[in-house]
Amino acid sequence: MLLDGQPIDGFRGHPLGLAIDLGTTAIVIDFVDLESGQTFGRSAFENPQSFGGSDVMSRISYDSGGNDELQHAVVRAINGEITALSERFGFRRREIYEIAVGGNATMRDIFFGLNAQGIGQKPYKSLIEHAYGAGKRPNMAIEAPAKDLGILANKHTRAY
Repeated sequence: MLLDGQPIDGFRGHPLGLAIDLGTTAIVIDFVDLESGQTFGRSAFENPQSFGGSDVMSRISYDSGGNDELQHAVVRAINGEITALSERFGFRRREIYEIAVGGNATMRDIFFGLNAQGIGQKPYKSLIEHAYGAGKRPNMAIEAPAKDLGILANKHTRAY
């Protein structure tokens, strides 16, 4: 397996990716074969962050203490689904090499462990949007090693 042209791992038989729709109320994960592009498994479940409120403003307020509870809750839930589906379909988490996450700015920032407070205050923009608008970023995409987020995947996996 190559990442940015550099070898990162021997071939394990199933290069897999996750496509995660991180909604405020529900999360949907597609498990994708990266060679064929085919989805071979899907999981949908309630977003476990509801203890922080049912809407993004409540979650921003809850997350203001900087305790990362909301980020940890969603990562635990995603890891639980990875474990369950790996057992069901017979793959190992080390076969997951790419993770794409889509969601609103609040869910995205909480997932990536960023401070979401700016989204809840006028002009209602995330730190990423401010940096992009100031020319300090080429785009508003976020990338992080999955292991730094606590996601059970290959040690070289990146989340976008």
